[in-house]
Amino acid sequence: MNYNDIYRDAMEKIKHDTEKCKPNFCCCGVMNVTGATGGVVGPTGPTGAPGATGATGATGPTGATGPTGATGSTGATGPTGATGPTGATGPTGPTGPTGAPGPTGEDGAVPTFSIGTVTTGAPGSQAEVTITEV
Repeated sequence: MNYNDIYRDAMEKIKHDTEKCKPNFCCCGVMNVTGATGGVVGPTGPTGAPGATGATGATGPTGATGPTGATGSTGATGPTGATGPTGATGPTGPTGPTGAPGPTGEDGAVPTFSIGTVTTGAPGSQAEVTITEV
């Protein structure tokens, strides 16, 4: 008996079963067939304990930005700010139209004058007059 041939045949069967067959099902439709060493293949044993958690994989790419949400309600009005500085004086505007005439005033008192002395000089010279208000 050549153990190399048995080992090779067993490896070929394992390769065939894992590539072509479903778990616990032989492609030839027969279960519990005699194995390479002559023993009968028994039923599948219980599931073993879970293994340790593997390392965390690399972070994937960032997804596309989602749509903009709806506009929220308007907030309360804030307090009134301080009064700003007074601006520069603007240019003088054009003169407005003349207003309506005012009412006529009362007649004033007529003054009375008194002519005092009159002095004349040579012909063509100015005369001198004294006038006083009475």
